[in-house]
Amino acid sequence: MFSVKNNLLRTFEIRHRDPATTLFAQFTFPPRSIAQVNGLLVCDTCTVLVTVTLAPGAYGFTVSPPSLVFRLSSTPTVRLSYAQYSDLSVYDSSARYPTEAAFEQALELWFERDPGEWVASRNSSHPAAMMLQSALDEPGAHLIAALK
Repeated sequence: MFSVKNNLLRTFEIRHRDPATTLFAQFTFPPRSIAQVNGLLVCDTCTVLVTVTLAPGAYGFTVSPPSLVFRLSSTPTVRLSYAQYSDLSVYDSSARYPTEAAFEQALELWFERDPGEWVASRNSSHPAAMMLQSALDEPGAHLIAALK
């Protein structure tokens, strides 16, 4: 859980518990990125508690509370590093990807809009090898995946 003061830039990291404390995710909340919570407008100087829960055994996470509404003109972003613990050898479970590199480039951040209904997040990109970044348009479950 971390606090976001709505008029300030807020960046926080989640790291693996390995000896090198490898980066898992970096979340960035630009100023005024939270528009509402619990149906109420969030003032510029208000502080909102945001929780990120990691998905066990996957490169995924859930942002809550579910009542958060992000301002689309300045949504929070996430940068995920999957170099240390990903297994790209699963690419061969689909005829769509001829190589691990092709599979890696197809990875995007997905959002669970409704139970079992996953949609690609807006503007997923690869700023570096084995790294993915994307806007977070809504709270809820997010996961790194590629079409099968």
